[in-house]
Amino acid sequence: MPPHPLAQPDATEELSLPKRAWLPTALRGERNQLFLTYLGVLALANTAFALMSWSVAYTEGAVLHVLGLLINALVVALRWRGHALDGLVKFTQWTLLLQALALAWTSGGIFSPMLGWLAWACLPAVVERSMRHGHAWIIGTAAIILALYLYALWGGEIALGVEPQMLVHWHLMVALLILALQMALLHRFQRLRLQRLERLHRHTRLLHRTRDDLIHAQKQKDIFVASVSHELRTPMNAILGLADLIQHDKRLPEDVKVKVENIQKSSEHLLTIINDLLDYSQISAGALRIVHEPFDLHDTLRTAFAILEPRAHTKPIRYTLQQGQDVPRWILGDAHRLTQVLVNLLGNAVKFTSEGFVSMNCHYEESLEDAQHGILHIEVRDSGIGISPENLPQLFERFVQGDASIARRFGGNGLGLSITRNLVEAMGGKIGVDSVSGEGSRFYISLPCQSTNAVQTRISSETPLQEQGPIRILIVDDNPLNRQIASLQLRRQLLEAEIDQAEGGQQAFDMIRDGHYDVVLLDLLMPGMDGFETARKVRNELPEPQRNTPIIALTANNDAREHERCLLVGMNESMVKPFDRVLLSRKVLEHARRSR
Repeated sequence: MPPHPLAQPDATEELSLPKRAWLPTALRGERNQLFLTYLGVLALANTAFALMSWSVAYTEGAVLHVLGLLINALVVALRWRGHALDGLVKFTQWTLLLQALALAWTSGGIFSPMLGWLAWACLPAVVERSMRHGHAWIIGTAAIILALYLYALWGGEIALGVEPQMLVHWHLMVALLILALQMALLHRFQRLRLQRLERLHRHTRLLHRTRDDLIHAQKQKDIFVASVSHELRTPMNAILGLADLIQHDKRLPEDVKVKVENIQKSSEHLLTIINDLLDYSQISAGALRIVHEPFDLHDTLRTAFAILEPRAHTKPIRYTLQQGQDVPRWILGDAHRLTQVLVNLLGNAVKFTSEGFVSMNCHYEESLEDAQHGILHIEVRDSGIGISPENLPQLFERFVQGDASIARRFGGNGLGLSITRNLVEAMGGKIGVDSVSGEGSRFYISLPCQSTNAVQTRISSETPLQEQGPIRILIVDDNPLNRQIASLQLRRQLLEAEIDQAEGGQQAFDMIRDGHYDVVLLDLLMPGMDGFETARKVRNELPEPQRNTPIIALTANNDAREHERCLLVGMNESMVKPFDRVLLSRKVLEHARRSR
């Protein structure tokens, strides 16, 4: 398999040099190139000084330089055959240190022109991995030079191995060679720096290209999620809507009602799975929608509790709700998302508890600085199977369940608690869990909240709304079944409503232009003129009062960005399919009353 384009170079090579393809792979790295440069200059120096020592009958010097040249060749051969670089660096340092010390001792000690060789011994420190080792070599070399100096200072005498008049040649050669080595290393450093920059630029270009690909993939995924959302929610809207209408038909026999109720429960379970997958996609894309509006907290708590009550009563468990007297009734927040969190936690508690109890407790902690602000504390306890300590840390991760057998025994996709955590955090709160395997669990939530004044109370699902005269409603949807279901649901709640239907955006625009409607329910995805274009034309091209007709978008995509698009083109609100018939009727009535 070819390496990933963004893979980092091997630690021993750091940076490959493609222009040295004739070299073995082990010799193409940055440290290897620096070491080879050093050995090359050192070999030239040994050769030059061996010839000069021989010419002036300095036999010891000639032997030492030839020996150094052989050691240089041996080190290159060993590295060529793949021996470890670190070991060869240390071997070179020690042999060079001994060679330089012998040259200095036999040619005058501290007065020797060969003293410069001692400075060469510490130069391999530039390729040391450890700064501590490099500093140790430099300090050690300086200590040897200082010792020779002290030896001479205290009267020590060393015979010169070279005639004094010839010393000038060694001084010149040592100085020139050290300068040459410095130039070679500087040139190598510059080349390596440029190659490192080139590699960095190449990586930067690859990162930019990868970023662009990821952005494109994210856009394609958003389009796919929106399409899937529409395709899945549209038939679910029909199934749940018809099942709700049939179930509340008092003429049906009880056995038929039970069957319809089972259809509705199965459909709601399927819708939960769909919602989890779509919520997961929105959370991943950072498009989770959280609203901030007044809602009845007491009613929300009771509603979430009541949703799981029928399921809880099928088991021998005590199912209780305890609500503190200090809990405010009306607060600002997202009632739908809070209900989703509580239903998820209660659903898990009921699912994993076969006997004992499931309870939800709620109390309020008022802020000392502002009476309208505080912290809402909610706990969901159960005496179920519990969670083992090793599974607690990753419990809120995606696609994770407490046990490998959970999915087989109880079902689920492992997304519920991950989505719950993200919802709680998106609302500014925190969630945690305490659990003992086999003894039950306690999930606790802390949510910042702000109390507010009461607004219109929730409408009972069985009580028709009392309108102030007939309400004219226009339902716009290219799917005839969706139009039929919306019409039937509205007629069940708004008995005196006058409901017209349009199957496309252009037809809806013409009907709004030629008549007067209190509310327009507008689908977004339609062939020809879609909902966005229809709303834009109504707001920009029609005269008063048609221009200000309230428009409620009906969408299958619960995406914050789509909600923002609806508001930008002039729509008043958006509702997600499948929708609750009571909530739909209440929204229609609210906007109708405001428009009058």
